[in-house]
Amino acid sequence: MTLRELIVKRKRMGAIVTYLGLAWFVAWMALSGARPPWLFVAFPGFAVFFAGTWYLLFFLRCPRCRGRIGYTVGYPSNPFSISRKIRFCPFCGVALDSELEANRVV
Repeated sequence: MTLRELIVKRKRMGAIVTYLGLAWFVAWMALSGARPPWLFVAFPGFAVFFAGTWYLLFFLRCPRCRGRIGYTVGYPSNPFSISRKIRFCPFCGVALDSELEANRVV
């Protein structure tokens, strides 16, 4: 498994959680009609959306150096992959297409 594949896997899971939270929030806001008893059911979806976005921006890290690369890999690409133009980690300089060490705990 390459570093790019591992980062994409983590990014994909974060994006799925983020979009599911957004869908939950929008669906319950539409169904509740903004009335207070049902309005509170929508807010956990917003919390999940916020947590997923926070993870993608600040907690997505390089497996080699643990540098925060969430914003770097998230900005120029779609939510489920990393742009091929990003070839190296900006913090440690390792190639993202290099193999991940088998004995290293990530």
